[in-house]
Amino acid sequence: MDAAQKDKQIRLIANEQEREEAEIERQTVITAREESARLERSKVAEQAEIAISQEKLKTRLALLELINRMPFPPPLRRKTLRKLRLPC
Repeated sequence: MDAAQKDKQIRLIANEQEREEAEIERQTVITAREESARLERSKVAEQAEIAISQEKLKTRLALLELINRMPFPPPLRRKTLRKLRLPC
């Protein structure tokens, strides 16, 4: 093998190595973006879950306040709360 062929072989190997490094870098960027998007979706889902829980608690509190203001005797109120599965 002469010097020109060796140089060509070295350039081909170097080019292939550069392509592989570029592909690894590209995949790293894609993976980082996907992970970032996954984390953002997770955060949004958690915030939605918290908001739903807060609304449920607000509704439950409003219902309890309404029942406690009812002009019924306490035993009837307790019975109503039990039927609604709310703490007395």
